[in-house]
Amino acid sequence: MTLHNVLQNEDLLNEFTLIDEFNESYENKIYLLLKKNENLIIDEFKKRDLLIKDKILI
Repeated sequence: MTLHNVLQNEDLLNEFTLIDEFNESYENKIYLLLKKNENLIIDEFKKRDLLIKDKILI
């Protein structure tokens, strides 16, 4: 599964283009973009049945 499959929108995907970013700003931007698109990502994981339904204790 790629980010393109999850977002299914070129404008949203273009927001993830990170050129010439410093590590800290890069990490911050990724975090903010993932939070912003969290519902889309979760919905795609649910559609593909990729979420673990059972609790695993370590």
